[in-house]
Amino acid sequence: MKYLLRMVRPRFEVKLIEIEAESEAVARLTATTQALVSKQGWKLIERSTDDYFPHIERCLSETDLGANEMTEEEAREELASISAPDMDKYFLLYADAFAGEGELVPQPWMLRKSSLMITDLCSDWIEDLQALAESEHEEFEEHVRDVSPAETANILLFKLKRDGPNDEDPPAGAAE
Repeated sequence: MKYLLRMVRPRFEVKLIEIEAESEAVARLTATTQALVSKQGWKLIERSTDDYFPHIERCLSETDLGANEMTEEEAREELASISAPDMDKYFLLYADAFAGEGELVPQPWMLRKSSLMITDLCSDWIEDLQALAESEHEEFEEHVRDVSPAETANILLFKLKRDGPNDEDPPAGAAE
């Protein structure tokens, strides 16, 4: 059977923003707002094959094509497109591997989804993270092991809605 696969790999851009502010929290908020409205000054960071693997985002078999009433040419065109797919989204976890610290990096698309959808997605992610932690560390913290993926997902959802980005217009004066 023939399969068509859409491969993706992470690439990041960097931009320096200088902010005068009365606190780090205000500086972070102002910089984030400026970064959202700014189109200039972004540079693509060199790709790191040592740190990031390609990922299979979609895999369609000949059977899938028939079930979706899609020709092979239509599938090739869709899978090769550089347009962002409507249904495929990414959730980011940031790691400072030197300091041993990490943080959740919520994405705007998450705020447009229902709480039930986010809880379901987070449950899937949490199970993978828990399995990774358990396989790598024999002394995995007991309180984490006792929390169900759904409970952990609800905690993440609360954090996202409390701290996450929003779709509101940037504050006045935030443009470059």
